[in-house]
Amino acid sequence: MKFFVTMHMPPTMAPKGGDPPRLIHQMIVEHKSPSLEDFKETLIEDGYVVVREYFKDNKSHDSPLVEQGDILINGMHIGKVKVYVA
Repeated sequence: MKFFVTMHMPPTMAPKGGDPPRLIHQMIVEHKSPSLEDFKETLIEDGYVVVREYFKDNKSHDSPLVEQGDILINGMHIGKVKVYVA
């Protein structure tokens, strides 16, 4: 299942034009959990979780997701999670 995760940490790329960095990093991830509740339980039990990360081309709302591979995220830095709906 895919989830939209909001992390409390700066994104990997700084904003353009010399603006100060944002303190929120948002990601689209996929995990084997079949529901939001199961994903929450995994985060509580494990603290860290392996997910597959996806990027979306910001040029178009309809652009496809591009798989970026597996990453490990720290549940302590997650602000909110919702089910991703394309």
